[in-house]
Amino acid sequence: MKALYAAAAMAAIIVIQVILAVSFNWHTAEVFSSTAVSILFWYAICRLIAVQKKCSKAK
Repeated sequence: MKALYAAAAMAAIIVIQVILAVSFNWHTAEVFSSTAVSILFWYAICRLIAVQKKCSKAK
């Protein structure tokens, strides 16, 4: 289910990037998408670390 959320977030980022590229310019869209993808990536890494710590404490 979490993979579905990540896929939906990526799809939303792509849609917003296209809207920004049409509304403003491609540079604005690229800055937004690179920032959003970086935040999504680090969120996924932090979640993996938190789950790993939680599993280690349970043992």
